[in-house]
Amino acid sequence: MRSLQPQVKAIQERHAGDQERIQLETAHIYKLSGVDPLAGCLPTLVTIPVWIGLYKALSNVANEGLLTEGFFWIPSLAGPTTIAARESGQGISWLFPFTDGHPPLGWSDTMAYLVLPILLVISQYLSAQIMQSSQSNDPSQQGAQAAVKFLPLLIGYFALSVPSGLSLYWLTNNVLSSAQQVWLQKLGGAKNPVQEYIDKLAREESTNVGKYEPADKSEVLPKAGKPQPGQVPKPSEPQRGGR
Repeated sequence: MRSLQPQVKAIQERHAGDQERIQLETAHIYKLSGVDPLAGCLPTLVTIPVWIGLYKALSNVANEGLLTEGFFWIPSLAGPTTIAARESGQGISWLFPFTDGHPPLGWSDTMAYLVLPILLVISQYLSAQIMQSSQSNDPSQQGAQAAVKFLPLLIGYFALSVPSGLSLYWLTNNVLSSAQQVWLQKLGGAKNPVQEYIDKLAREESTNVGKYEPADKSEVLPKAGKPQPGQVPKPSEPQRGGR
């Protein structure tokens, strides 16, 4: 989709004001490239049940007291919140209220738990910027692009009230997905099928021109009045009308 944006933008500029023609030409470009515009939603839809199942699994494990291990700077993969706090709608009660200028978990654990949501917001924003086409000026996508800007903040707020294990999984998924996308676009040699087709036609046309056009026409067309080597001169016809 991203590699086709120059062609889509050119179509929008060429047929400005004619939405029907723009849609037809854009659909033709997608069909020629074998691209389905709705296919980009499938990975997100497929991962929703995975997130729900993982959230339930981690919550149950944490409720049984089996997820108390830490991970690097994270004190516990089950924290910082508790099952009771999440069920009562107080998932961020580990942050507020302050007592004598200190959060409920103390500054050390609180800052350690806050690192992961902050990293998650940053990774989600970078991932959205990589996935989003920076060259697209389609007015119909402006609303979606505006929503994408606020999505990392919502995910960060959500990460404050779930087990750190789920946030860690989400962060890892963002990093790997972004790295894969960068590799495909920059290092993997992902090519535009439409541009390849245009380049192929240009190469064939240049080959045909060089093949059928002689380098020196004097070598093909004999000069008038001069017989070529091995050619028998044609006898001149007698003039008529004379005596």
